[in-house]
Amino acid sequence: MPLQVSSQKYDRSLLIIALLLVIFGTIMVFSSSTNLSMERFGTGTYYPKRHVMRALIGLTVMIGAMMLDFRVWKRLAPTLIFVSI
Repeated sequence: MPLQVSSQKYDRSLLIIALLLVIFGTIMVFSSSTNLSMERFGTGTYYPKRHVMRALIGLTVMIGAMMLDFRVWKRLAPTLIFVSI
């Protein structure tokens, strides 16, 4: 059975909220970890750079998962739950 890809049907408001939360989290990481990363690594951007890199990886995976039809995820759900445990 071929994978069904759909880039037209997604919840736009949920996507915007997720992006806003990532932006807010990045700002919080930067504001709270600047002094600590300055003391430990000599640069104030060590932790924010790592956070942004991981956030971009997460957003890429999210967009890829968003493109798959939900029935694919429904079929894979038992296997994914077993793997996660």
